[in-house]
Amino acid sequence: MKSMTIHKMDDLLIEAIKSRAAEKGESVNAAIKELLAKAVGIEGNAEGKTRKSGYGRFLGRWTTEDAALFERSTADFGLVDESDWIS
Repeated sequence: MKSMTIHKMDDLLIEAIKSRAAEKGESVNAAIKELLAKAVGIEGNAEGKTRKSGYGRFLGRWTTEDAALFERSTADFGLVDESDWIS
């Protein structure tokens, strides 16, 4: 597989790519490859789907919103209701 260097990238573009990668829980490199594939019309190709590494290929990924919803929904799990205890 080949590598590529992109010179003189705008700071705004770099930050947008980093933000996208963080939201999806992936590396900046993976985000750039996904964006390039979409731009040239080869998104969803079989090679891209089999090249992922780590447990992400086996498990779903939570967005920031998913994680926040989970935290809100389970926040009271750590609370103790005194009336549940036998005296």
